[in-house]
Amino acid sequence: MNVARRYYACRSCKRTYAPWDDWAGVADGAQQVSEHARKVIVTVATAWSFDRASVKLKDICAMRVSDDTIERVCQDEGERVRRWLSEAPEPVEALKKTPGRAEFYSDGLKVNTVDGWRCGGQALH
Repeated sequence: MNVARRYYACRSCKRTYAPWDDWAGVADGAQQVSEHARKVIVTVATAWSFDRASVKLKDICAMRVSDDTIERVCQDEGERVRRWLSEAPEPVEALKKTPGRAEFYSDGLKVNTVDGWRCGGQALH
């Protein structure tokens, strides 16, 4: 859906402003995606690749979002979560209250290299 909106630009400083963006809660910056749309985009992108998520968003909720925009939104959200985990006191406090020792679980690790897939340093054929 396209939304017509007023757009203002200052002749001296070149700053631009669209009042509707503030009202709609559209994020500042190049992505122009509301907070609710960001949640929907990231949720769908956790289940499908970015290009398939683009198709699914159109099918599910009539959102037309390019795979490039989906990737940028997901990268931005990932960075926001990384900052929160490293800066917010809540994760640290929750971990301190948890009984036992910290553990890490993994069901395996495979990396696609220029020489093919590798698992734990071993080449897979």
